Amino acid sequence: MTTDRLSTPTADAGADPPVPADRATHAGDAPEATGDPGTPRAAGRLPRAAVLWSYVLTIGRFGTTAAVTVIMARFLSPHEYGVMALAMVWVTFGQTLAMHGPGQAVVQREDVDDSHFDAAFWSTLGTGAALAAVFAVGAPLWAALNDTPDLVPVSLVLAPVMILNAMVVVPDAILRRQLRFRSLSVRWLVAGLVSGVVGVLGAVLGWGVWALVAQQVVMSVISAVGVWIAVRWRPGFRRIGPALRELRKYSLHSLSGFFASFVAVRTDAVLLGPIFGPVAIGLYRFVTRIAEMVNDIATGGLAQVAMPHLSREAASQAEFTRSAIRYFHIGTLVAFPLFGVMFATGPLFLRWIGPQWVAAGPAFRVICVAMAAVALGPIISAIYQAAGRPAMLAAISWGSAGFTVVSMLIAGRLFHDSGPGTQVLAIASTFAIVQWTGTLIALMLMSAQVVKGSLRGIVRTSLPAVGAAIGAAVAGLAVQPLLHELNSFLALAATGIVAGAVALAVLAAREREVSSRLGRLVRLGR
Repeated sequence: MTTDRLSTPTADAGADPPVPADRATHAGDAPEATGDPGTPRAAGRLPRAAVLWSYVLTIGRFGTTAAVTVIMARFLSPHEYGVMALAMVWVTFGQTLAMHGPGQAVVQREDVDDSHFDAAFWSTLGTGAALAAVFAVGAPLWAALNDTPDLVPVSLVLAPVMILNAMVVVPDAILRRQLRFRSLSVRWLVAGLVSGVVGVLGAVLGWGVWALVAQQVVMSVISAVGVWIAVRWRPGFRRIGPALRELRKYSLHSLSGFFASFVAVRTDAVLLGPIFGPVAIGLYRFVTRIAEMVNDIATGGLAQVAMPHLSREAASQAEFTRSAIRYFHIGTLVAFPLFGVMFATGPLFLRWIGPQWVAAGPAFRVICVAMAAVALGPIISAIYQAAGRPAMLAAISWGSAGFTVVSMLIAGRLFHDSGPGTQVLAIASTFAIVQWTGTLIALMLMSAQVVKGSLRGIVRTSLPAVGAAIGAAVAGLAVQPLLHELNSFLALAATGIVAGAVALAVLAAREREVSSRLGRLVRLGR
């Protein structure tokens, strides 16, 4: 099960203490104030303002990054995406390591003050700087291992990004702790828009892989500036040992889970990059990136709110269980139908972007099946962490990591001499098997040990979403033979409309809340 998609990539029970000065809500975040973790609300109800702004964040990021990704893919090759993916594997390692260190504990801990913020900031920054130095020194070795010389300059330019990402972890955690997702939304939207413009211009002007590098660097710089503007807290110089020890117990479990998730998610590049080469990795990373952007829309917004919200309800098992199942239910309702539509439209989408991506069409469909499980990972992770079970989550992640390493090595051995299309399909199939195995195990343990509810009851809440996903996929595939005379874009649009309509119809027939909301929209339209 993939858990590192939870952005806060994050459980003490009880109500929040009075908000100290460093946590005071800015006037511009008034809507989030009503969603403060200490605000009473009915059991099982979600903090709507925080969820709304969290989805504004994820949908806004999708709108900008999806357009940028598609445009850039028309001008770039799988090889260039592969080089960037091989470099970013270690940048992502540093970023996620920073998120799952003391900064993660800042979000979850009930009582925090400036000493905890200072301890988390300086330890995270030091770790980021050390990783950046190691990455820069080891760049020639990593490039030689992958037989890709152009990895060296790309890695050297991306190394400082690790430091920038480490600098924003604590202020970002403060905003998430307050459920101030409007501030986060503005930051990410501006950063995504500006960096996207830079990336597209670079791709059009023929920069190649450097267009992707420029996009990443600009994104990190603007994000760092934006988050420090939004937070009034500033790091101080004091003794950080005692506060760091208080954060360490949770952080160690969280870091353990992170290392396991990193091994599980990035094994494709770390192990198969030297075996398959940058073209296969580039194809795989591109289709995975498309699916991940949809996944961010589906459950990213929920997952970011779920952890701090559920942490404040952990004192009551009944309230915690109702809210946890509610998050799981909504996540499946949004995610599963979307991936059903993508299953039908994926190969058409790749054909529309450009012929260099068509070889990944079959793998795209397998990725959609895998991503239905991945979409549940952040929500399940948030439930475990909010319940104070990071050790259990880490154990599941390590089991998944071991299974992934063995499976990927077998795939590499079996398909070493195959073409890139077959290699990508092998990676995707292995990924899907691992993800669904880990997710099912995590669900069984969650029902027995965490929410203490019936597994059958939890699974039953997802059945309408499963039906909608299957209906969308079948309808989309059935209509495609009738569209063979249309150009790729019209065929893509028609398939998506039919698949989406069928998915919505199934949900309306099986879900009273969906049908009532659709009824209100119809009445408003009249």
